[in-house]
Amino acid sequence: MTVPRESSTAAEVTGSMSPEVAFGRPELATAGEGRFSLDRLGRRVVFQVHTPPETAPAGQPRFLPSGTPACAVGQMVHYVDLDGGGTVQVGPDGANSWHPSWSPDGQTVAFYSDAGGSPNLWVHDVASGTSRLVSKVGVKAKLWVGDEPQWVPDGSEVLVPVAPDEEGTDGEEAASPAEGRPTARVYRSRDEPDDTGSIVELNEHYLRENNATIAAINIADGSVRVLVAADATPRPSAAQVSPSGRWVSYLSVALQDQSEDAPTSGCFHDLLLMSTAGGHAAVVASHIAQSESPPGYYLDTYIWHPTRDQLFWIDQGRLWTVEIDDKPGQPRRLAPSLDTLTVTPLLLTRTCTSLIIGIGKGEQATTDHNPVPHQLGVVPLDGSPHTVIAPPTDLADPYVVRQSHAVAWEPQPGAIAVQMRNPSTTEPVLLRVDTTTATITRSWQGPAKLDTVGATPDHRSLVAAYEDFRHPRDLWILDSEGHRERQLTTVNPLLSGVRLGEVDTFQTRVPQHDGTFADATTAVLLPAGVRRGDHLPAIMFCYPGGRVSHRSNQFGGGMPSCLPLTPFFDRGYAVLLAEAPIGPDGQAGNPRAELAAVLVPQLYHAAELGYIDLERVALSGHSYGGYGTAATISATNAFAAAVALQGMYDLTSSYSRLTTGTTTSMYWYFETGQARMGAHPWKAPQRYHDNSPYHQADRIQTPLLLIHGADDDMCHVDDAGMLYNALKRLGQDVELAIYDGEGHVPYEWSRVNAVDALHRVLDFLDRHLSG
Repeated sequence: MTVPRESSTAAEVTGSMSPEVAFGRPELATAGEGRFSLDRLGRRVVFQVHTPPETAPAGQPRFLPSGTPACAVGQMVHYVDLDGGGTVQVGPDGANSWHPSWSPDGQTVAFYSDAGGSPNLWVHDVASGTSRLVSKVGVKAKLWVGDEPQWVPDGSEVLVPVAPDEEGTDGEEAASPAEGRPTARVYRSRDEPDDTGSIVELNEHYLRENNATIAAINIADGSVRVLVAADATPRPSAAQVSPSGRWVSYLSVALQDQSEDAPTSGCFHDLLLMSTAGGHAAVVASHIAQSESPPGYYLDTYIWHPTRDQLFWIDQGRLWTVEIDDKPGQPRRLAPSLDTLTVTPLLLTRTCTSLIIGIGKGEQATTDHNPVPHQLGVVPLDGSPHTVIAPPTDLADPYVVRQSHAVAWEPQPGAIAVQMRNPSTTEPVLLRVDTTTATITRSWQGPAKLDTVGATPDHRSLVAAYEDFRHPRDLWILDSEGHRERQLTTVNPLLSGVRLGEVDTFQTRVPQHDGTFADATTAVLLPAGVRRGDHLPAIMFCYPGGRVSHRSNQFGGGMPSCLPLTPFFDRGYAVLLAEAPIGPDGQAGNPRAELAAVLVPQLYHAAELGYIDLERVALSGHSYGGYGTAATISATNAFAAAVALQGMYDLTSSYSRLTTGTTTSMYWYFETGQARMGAHPWKAPQRYHDNSPYHQADRIQTPLLLIHGADDDMCHVDDAGMLYNALKRLGQDVELAIYDGEGHVPYEWSRVNAVDALHRVLDFLDRHLSG
């Protein structure tokens, strides 16, 4: 089935986008980089803009030595009025600023900045237009949203995570030769059997990154009150303030449970409560499974009722609540007949009299996402019977749109908005769902990427980050149906001149790991001025188990393989964004064979439809997609060239390789995670051998370009060197480019290296796909 995609309206386009511009352009930050928010009166929205720096931190560390998260480098906070007016920058020039939050009166923005050399609390006054440092106390900034400054209701203080005095390290640090002492770094295995040592090391890692003192900082004079010390038991991480301001709730650091009676795998928090005046913290709920969907690690676990001191959370598929007066009451279950609830959604209706929850089928979370709800439920707080709502079966992945963090958006009273995905076109669909009658109306569908921010207090207008193939990501006001009403930001005006072609999608029946068949969606992105039937040379991008086709809804097709696509269009290449449905994470599989089985039919189908020249198509992927690229060309000769970036190519050696700052924390990745090996190499040696491109190198006939950062600590450069030498010895056409000082993600590299890598890919394709 082929589905033509209508071109989005846009200003007259005049040119192309060079690799230099593509890697250096400012963009509206994603939901994972910054938590956009409306002030409580619905007058302004605060957000972040990311401008990639010319020079990236060496090796792409998770944190800089200063304590600034690497993902905050190049971030700057802004706000804009919903009634019109220009964008206002918040924070000092020449520094990184991130994770803003509005004061209760909407007149002040609190945020973090490293203008003083390390992360500190700053505030910006809207009336005066000035920003200032509040306190020099070091903030323990996190990689994920949810650690933003938390205002008390009267606006006098904010709660922030403060850096502990000492940070732990793995192993014994080596001495300097100049000190006259041995330079050995020593690691010692634990006495626990099997993978317990790995769990211990992972927990130490989680504590280093997330453990913090929770402190209240006075906005006027910068004085600091410690509420919970970092070394408290359990170790504190991220806090919220109750609606009355009398209570502080906080999550402990999520740790893996190594006990034999652990209910599920994964990480677990405790939820605790204490008075904002200080004192003893009480455990409200223990051993709550952490959300597995970034960026919701801190935000998805529980919510406060917006107007009274009452908490709600989901634990092992069950819905719980506790009311707090002078002290916490006894937790009690709501809707006790429901016991397969998903982590999200967990929201209150507009009247705050019912909860919106998700009903699953009892599936376990994987390493990168929570189970998706199959139904929605409406649970009245007064104990009345709950209502079950079944979303349309032709759509997938229901997401309840929020008005605020704890309240669902109701474009009409009693009717919530639910965003879903059309699998056949990859397009988002907005539904209006009546919570009383369960009536569902489709209000909007389009070829776009839509990330909702929140709605005004009257629920009339929704603010969202919107982009499509022709429109770069910006903030828009949407009407009650979901249609774009007014653009709020123009982050990069120059992008309106980029000349882009058309986008189509088609579906192909492909075999599955279990012997069944499924529909895989492929997006075709064409250069300007060409059409179906022109049989272009092309490059297909893949990611095993992923839906790369969704990127067709992003501006210019996004960055599959961490590479911007507009330079490929400029050289006349079509782009195929493939869906690669292979066996599930955590189960023993054969990803090498499964990948070839799902990608090759999509390739042939694209040729039959006239989009591509079958004999001039390259395959590319990054990280697990880099592995997938090399694995696929070891199983089929259907591709004329291949480009693998930052992949693992020998699964056995990668399994036990030492990585910086730890030892064996990759066990889980292979045995119960994305690698799909299902066991360690001594139990399943043939599976590791059969699925490693290095061990199948004698089957590779396709010219291959390998690109790797020398300091990649996730997929070690040695794997790329091994595969290169194997293919060289076998007399195959192979090229390896290693970039010193660079890590795992090419679009985060220093610009000169990222641009060079892209030019290298383009030149490689020109040589092998020229016909």
